[in-house]
Amino acid sequence: MIKLVFKNIEKSEMVKESVLEKFQPLVDRFPSVSEHDLIVTLDMENSMIQTGPDLFKVKVHFKSGEFKNITFERKASNLYVALSELVDRLHEVIRKSSLKERKIKREKSRDLKEFLDRAEYAF
Repeated sequence: MIKLVFKNIEKSEMVKESVLEKFQPLVDRFPSVSEHDLIVTLDMENSMIQTGPDLFKVKVHFKSGEFKNITFERKASNLYVALSELVDRLHEVIRKSSLKERKIKREKSRDLKEFLDRAEYAF
């Protein structure tokens, strides 16, 4: 479940749809992500003292699941760029994590198979 939080930004249906659209391929590829509770915070940092471009920040916090209490954050001069970079980073981290899990399971099954093979010859 994805919960959106807007800070210093007006709530917009277009932004909400964009966030859900960006996260959908991630959920499609890794169904376990949909089991996590995610809080996506969209924020605009604007300095009243100094002039210059606004800085948009997108932050994702995992509230439950295997990535519990992990936070990812990206900043950019454009909200959609920050969102895209964050989702790309999440995709990379989750992919590496799943590959690591597969490697561990494969090694355990090999160890078990070798143990059973050796046990066969012992009798």
